[in-house]
Amino acid sequence: MTSYQRLLLSGGSVAGLLNVASWLLAVLWFDRTAPTVILHYNIYFGPDGFGSWLDLLTMPGIGTVMIVINSGLAMWLWQRDRFLSYVMMITAVIVQAVILVAMLLLIKVN
Repeated sequence: MTSYQRLLLSGGSVAGLLNVASWLLAVLWFDRTAPTVILHYNIYFGPDGFGSWLDLLTMPGIGTVMIVINSGLAMWLWQRDRFLSYVMMITAVIVQAVILVAMLLLIKVN
């Protein structure tokens, strides 16, 4: 395994671990018996988006879709342009980090 492949594999692993952490936060932390939870908080107006507990699962779900898309594009671009494949994996890690921070902030608000 070359160093390029290890770099892609480690980026995908970090993105996957961040995604698993956001799924675990969504499933284990929030009260599933609550009728509504805060889904969006605005600094000027306070909570302005409400929904059920299941609506929280859209963020980790979108993160999973992004990992699949970015990993697929990175594998497709591997033979054509290695720099773009690195960009895809770095983007996946950044997206997962943003989703995880958003989940942590939603935990704090709720």
